Amino acid sequence: ISLVFVGFTMLLLTNFIMASLSANKKFMGIMRSMGASTKDMFGIFACESGVAGAVIFAVSFVVSSIIVGLRLGLGNTSFLFSVVPPSLWRVSIVDFLVMLGVVAATTFLAVFVPIVKKSRTPIVNIIKKG
Repeated sequence: ISLVFVGFTMLLLTNFIMASLSANKKFMGIMRSMGASTKDMFGIFACESGVAGAVIFAVSFVVSSIIVGLRLGLGNTSFLFSVVPPSLWRVSIVDFLVMLGVVAATTFLAVFVPIVKKSRTPIVNIIKKG
């Protein structure tokens, strides 16, 4: 069940990061024109996405824990609870670590790829299109 929330976490986080980077295209061009390196730009946006990733991770872990707790409290009284095998209704330390790893990887890739792409674009083009 927590792996389902990992999927939602990845979608929410990637959407948030892409929206943030799209909104700051002109800012990125101005930073580059002032001499900021790719590493500098990555650091700024990685901090922002890291905070968002931590919040989304905490929310997804708490929600999946609550749903598992409801399942354990209600038993098989709901259709959803009776369809999913009981072995999937758990939240363990392995699930926690998998969720944490997926959030960290998503955060890194969602920031790294666009920043590297923008660093190869001429500064004038970034500012004009921004």
